Formats: sequence, C-alpha cells, structure tokens
Amino acid sequence: FNRVGHEYINFVVIEEIDDELELNIYTSAMELVYEAKKIVVSQSDYKVIQWNGLMEKGERVSSGVYIYAIKSGDEIRKGKLVIFND
Repeated sequence: FNRVGHEYINFVVIEEIDDELELNIYTSAMELVYEAKKIVVSQSDYKVIQWNGLMEKGERVSSGVYIYAIKSGDEIRKGKLVIFND
C-alpha cells in the first residue's frame, strides 16, 4: 500500500459474515498499531472493509510489513500487507 493515489486499503471479505467486523493491525513484532470495528462496504461484485493506513490517533504507520486479523464471531482471517511511505 502506498498512500499516493490510494485512499484506503480494501480487505475483501466473504459474504457469509457479519456487517460489522473487528480489524486489528500488528507490526511484524506483533505490536498492535490499529484496532477498530469496521462496517462492511459493497464495491462492485464484492464486499470489503477499508482502512486508511493510519493509526487510531491519525498518524501514518511506518513503512514495513504488517499483519492483519479480521474477526467475525469465532472466525478469524489473517494475512500480511506491506506499507510503503515515500
């Protein structure tokens, strides 16, 4: 993700989930940098939750590899993403 030309990171979610999900973003050292409940948004043929690449207090996260966890009830989806700040 590079903020130039992009406002949000879109995490595609499966349709059989709740309309509100928990999104947690961790550093590669597993330090929590962002935590929030997110509303599922419809985009074209899929549903997403969006994150603007900012920490809760509005600061940009540093460039690096991050781990995300999306929780819906007992289901947790995890993955990695790369943030590149100019």
